[in-house]
Amino acid sequence: MLAADLVIQGTVLTVDELQPTAEALAVSDGRIIAVGERADIESWIGPGTEVIDMYEDALRRWPATTTRCGRAAACWPPGSG
Repeated sequence: MLAADLVIQGTVLTVDELQPTAEALAVSDGRIIAVGERADIESWIGPGTEVIDMYEDALRRWPATTTRCGRAAACWPPGSG
């Protein structure tokens, strides 16, 4: 099996009525190649795969966000609105 370029782990909203959410997705050459449970998508991870865990990333960013903006709900990237 080829390795994905990018794997995103976290709650993924799909447009599939039979599977409205997934735990992860894999991307290769700019296209989604797999969507499913985290354990299944981990098989796409290779030595050069960038893995983003949205839950861990959110926890790391939370203190910086709340310190900079005062409260997370008020924070938006520059120029976004």
